[in-house]
Amino acid sequence: GVVDAHALTFAIPMPASALSLGLCAVGAASLVCARAAFAKKATVPFKAAYALAWPTLGTGIILLVQPSNEKSIETLRSAGLIDGNKYQELKAKHAAGSNATK
Repeated sequence: GVVDAHALTFAIPMPASALSLGLCAVGAASLVCARAAFAKKATVPFKAAYALAWPTLGTGIILLVQPSNEKSIETLRSAGLIDGNKYQELKAKHAAGSNATK
């Protein structure tokens, strides 16, 4: 059958981790500082804050909206896009990767 990928994307709960929230907070604070420095025509502080804002805020947002690997595997299985064997293989691969990082 046809699966609506757009509906699947929004059905997956997004994990908010301390890292993603921290990066978003640092990025937002840097953006506020960049705006204040721009208003005061302080070139060097503006450039520093602006240079820090986008990598931190951008990475934080990407980590915030990226679904967890486990949820993605479950969604693919429930949508019928992967079979039972591939499902077990992906779960085992994810478990091995999780154990390797501990």
